[in-house]
Amino acid sequence: MRFSLGGFAAGVAVIALIGAAAEVPTAVRAAHAAFTARGESWNSGEYGPSVAWETTEEVQNAIKTLPPNAVYTIVLGNQPPLSSFEQTGILPLFRYFLLPRRYTPRLRDAQWVITYHHSSETVGVPYKKEIPLGPDGNTFKVTR
Repeated sequence: MRFSLGGFAAGVAVIALIGAAAEVPTAVRAAHAAFTARGESWNSGEYGPSVAWETTEEVQNAIKTLPPNAVYTIVLGNQPPLSSFEQTGILPLFRYFLLPRRYTPRLRDAQWVITYHHSSETVGVPYKKEIPLGPDGNTFKVTR
């Protein structure tokens, strides 16, 4: 009796597919439960250990306010002063949660501006209406 390497590989592949197929009902049930559950959204747990936990309200409101195709920038200020921990954590936090919106470091290229501990009036671009995001931040759409 001879065994071929191709036959052995096919047998292993069949066993792996059977094992994977056995897990599909569990994954489908978990996905269905996550998307149909009442209460917190499926990604709300991601806010908990964030770098700057006090920015949760601002991030959630920015997600609701900025359209998905927006190009935005963030202007950080010192009114009141930000710790170095906050200064390094706020930008990546907003950039992650605001996807698919595109961040630009150039104020002149932004359609929207998020100000954090900074007065909107002193940013230096024209706008019509300031929208509060929370106690530490605001946003506005740039008018050109």
